[in-house]
Amino acid sequence: LQRSNSDHSFMIFTKYDADSSGGLSASELLELLKNYEFGFAFSPEEAALAVQLLSKSGSSEISYKDFHAWWNNDQR
Repeated sequence: LQRSNSDHSFMIFTKYDADSSGGLSASELLELLKNYEFGFAFSPEEAALAVQLLSKSGSSEISYKDFHAWWNNDQR
């Protein structure tokens, strides 16, 4: 997946990847979710579950590729 600085999802991903690890942890995802209106608040436990569901590799972080697929999905 080509990363482009003009890609909105890449800009969001890098903004919330606070430790520059190349993946979003549950706490980083929770910060992202707090700052975007999804119609309800997420708990730390829900953010951890979301990471498990979104990470196709089963890692404890969401890769940019997995984040991009989720962020650009109309049903997120």
